[in-house]
Amino acid sequence: MRCYLDLDEIRSGATTEIAAPIEEPLPDRWREIASSTSEITGTLVVWSQLDRVKWQGGKKTLEHTGRLCGRLYRHFIADQRDHRTISLALAKMVTSERYSLNQDDVQTCLPNDPLYLMSPSSNARPFHDRPMFRTFNERNFPVDFPDDNGTRTRGNIRVVCSMALEDAINQQRSNVQWPQSYRNPGDSPWGKDANRNLGISIVRAKREIDLSTAWVNNHEPEERWWSVEVTFDATLDEVFGVVNNKQHAHAFVNGAGFDWKDIADEGETYLDVVERLRETRDYRAYLVDVWNWIKEQIAAMRRERRAIVKGARGRTRHPDTGQDVEDAATGVIKSQPGKGGATDQPLEITQEEKEDQIRKSLEDHSIPPDDAGNRAKVTVSRGRRVIFQPYRGTDTRSFFHVRSVGDVIEVFLNENHAVYQHLFEALDDDAADDDTLSERLNKASFSLKMLLIAWARYEDKLPLSQKQMAEDVRIDWGREARDFLQAIES
Repeated sequence: MRCYLDLDEIRSGATTEIAAPIEEPLPDRWREIASSTSEITGTLVVWSQLDRVKWQGGKKTLEHTGRLCGRLYRHFIADQRDHRTISLALAKMVTSERYSLNQDDVQTCLPNDPLYLMSPSSNARPFHDRPMFRTFNERNFPVDFPDDNGTRTRGNIRVVCSMALEDAINQQRSNVQWPQSYRNPGDSPWGKDANRNLGISIVRAKREIDLSTAWVNNHEPEERWWSVEVTFDATLDEVFGVVNNKQHAHAFVNGAGFDWKDIADEGETYLDVVERLRETRDYRAYLVDVWNWIKEQIAAMRRERRAIVKGARGRTRHPDTGQDVEDAATGVIKSQPGKGGATDQPLEITQEEKEDQIRKSLEDHSIPPDDAGNRAKVTVSRGRRVIFQPYRGTDTRSFFHVRSVGDVIEVFLNENHAVYQHLFEALDDDAADDDTLSERLNKASFSLKMLLIAWARYEDKLPLSQKQMAEDVRIDWGREARDFLQAIES
């Protein structure tokens, strides 16, 4: 069966509707493309005389079309259990005296999953055959509402949240070999892929109808490292505000900025507002819980991503050599023979026991077990003498504390202390532009001066009998600081 649509004929008035299909065999020149899939039936779509595409050249058009189709129909492509599973193949045809197929430009569509949980997928290497994200949370929201005739309509809204694995955003702790180093993981091919899939994917009856950035902070490049997918079936079209062409869900997207307090009458609680919306048949009553939950999950994913990135940046690198701060500090310690530190004594435990003790110490500071295990393994395998690790301490009086495991000094930096928030956090977070960076550096400089003044004030308030001891501690610390900071100069 064959039918066609010619825009020139529509503009001229020669055609006012799509012609009825006619029975016609598939031309031989197209059979070669069909053979690139394993299907024996299907639909062939031929585009010709394209004059309003934004991509230059057939190869780019093919690439972007493949990515788009792979995203829209990913669930059909990936779900082998569904009898409606589809295969997509795209090819660029070369027109000369006759049509010919360029085999180099034939590609099979792979799923392009904004959740980055499917594999294989169209994502860039090394995440083309493995998930790049992990499931963060998921939840079902049953919906039951009456139509105009009082008949009950039932459906389900399923929300899945995912966020980047450390493998994708932290090269130092990644279990996946990166093809090269990137100053910012967002500059990597997989980081750019995530940026193209930024937002909340809205899926109706297994087909994506919208990728909305309404919940995204467009000024924050790290937003690409979380994702949300909302799926529903056709029975909930009216609730979601799906338009006739089945391409958008306006009512749902409008909820990105919804705050129930904005529509609450005086004295009304959240439950009162939802009940009033139900009574007035306002479909927001069935979406407000979903919106609130999504906002909570996005906030939680942002916090967790920052914690992962801080963990990576806690191992700051030498400004010239790129050496990790822990490796640089290890070099200084090893160059200080005979200085009598507790960790300089001969080891009385095996390397395996040391690794296990380091892991347990990190877990005691609420570091996730997998991360703690990886940190311990890297520390022992590289012969490091120092671990520098931020953590969320319950005692806000101390901004860091020190432990030792075998020959390793552990420095735990308390994220809940004001020093961390005003000094380290200001330097660790990404700067969106030069003005932001300048503001943060000024804040860090100011905070450091206040920190030194706080020590001076501490000495000032000590009894005369303790002042000499405090001065000795300050001088001894200064000598150690000199040795370690010389690692930067050398």
